[in-house]
Amino acid sequence: MSRALGSAVLGLVCASCAMSWALAVDAPVPPKPPGKVVRLNGAADLERLRDTNFNHYQRAEKIIADGSKLCSPGLPTLQLAAQYGAKDMSCDNLLLTSNPPKKLLEFRLDDTQYIALITITNAEARLFRAR
Repeated sequence: MSRALGSAVLGLVCASCAMSWALAVDAPVPPKPPGKVVRLNGAADLERLRDTNFNHYQRAEKIIADGSKLCSPGLPTLQLAAQYGAKDMSCDNLLLTSNPPKKLLEFRLDDTQYIALITITNAEARLFRAR
């Protein structure tokens, strides 16, 4: 009888472990809290970044300086992100109607997301036929 009782207890323990494992696998992973977002739309924003985080300032300044090359038309991906130590780099496809034209460039340095307004110097003006 004790052998049957031991087998029953062992069976319940195994079932309990299997059930808790199944629940743990199906449980959603809590989302990582979003990091800090900093907008770099001009010289004043860059100066503020220089005063608060000089390392990010140096890296962001290089990225913004090369922004026109990074957001060139026709580039399917931004292969140069690793060169700057940035992650999640992307350019907005929308060319802002200003003179000179501008685009939004997003990139992540460490745990901070930056959104920079960059000037596009290599864009060609083209006429389109109205439809």
